[in-house]
Amino acid sequence: MNPKKFDFELTVGLFIIAGIISLGYLSIKLGKMEVVGEKGYEVYALFSNTGGLRVGSSIKIAGGDGGCVKNVTLDNHEGR
Repeated sequence: MNPKKFDFELTVGLFIIAGIISLGYLSIKLGKMEVVGEKGYEVYALFSNTGGLRVGSSIKIAGGDGGCVKNVTLDNHEGR
């Protein structure tokens, strides 16, 4: 086998593999899926009125997507 032909084929093969990996990464990012871990952090808040707030509701921050509601619980402490 010609060494120059082997180097060319190896280069093309590596380029194709890098392209496939890049396409997979982009399709996951554009689909807004997370493969490894979660991005961001959780925020806990106490509200006196949560009318219309449901689990799964989207949260907007400065007009952009800020995440979603994971859990809603009632706190029945008197005197607050």
